[in-house]
Amino acid sequence: HRSTDHGQTWSAQASVFHPDARGHAPSMHMNEHGITLRHGRHPGRLIRPSRYYAGANERARWPEHYTSSIYSDDGGRTWKPSLDGDRNIYDVTQDPRHPKVLYACGFGSSVWRSNEKGATWSRLRGYNFKWGHRVVVDPFREGKIFVNTFGGGVWYGPAEGDPRATDDIVTPEAGH
Repeated sequence: HRSTDHGQTWSAQASVFHPDARGHAPSMHMNEHGITLRHGRHPGRLIRPSRYYAGANERARWPEHYTSSIYSDDGGRTWKPSLDGDRNIYDVTQDPRHPKVLYACGFGSSVWRSNEKGATWSRLRGYNFKWGHRVVVDPFREGKIFVNTFGGGVWYGPAEGDPRATDDIVTPEAGH
């Protein structure tokens, strides 16, 4: 649905979802949070987590489910994959100091960073535990981020990751 009067009224809007690298069309789950980019080369770009449900959400096919990230440059009429593959993304955050920098955080031992507003992503080394919930940019120390988890933990570290860190959890790309 779309509103043109700041949420006073809503109308249905058809959306097209382009398939990801696996050929699956993602869907939007009601619990994920997205952001709208306001500055830079893509003002108005919408970016948010997405989900793929295998089959008709049959319990036997749950291991095939995954989440990722999608974006739209036309107000949500068409959506394209951004962070492709089995990333299990829950939340996307924009760095308020650097509008081109986005973080995606998810369940599968992953925090991802994009320096081009979601065009490409790289995994942050040093974040080696599962069930990430949200990235929060440290408002007082530039170059540092917090990652809170569904288990109540908090990771604090370099916003570009630690290239010397040992990766002790197998991520989807390393496992394939």
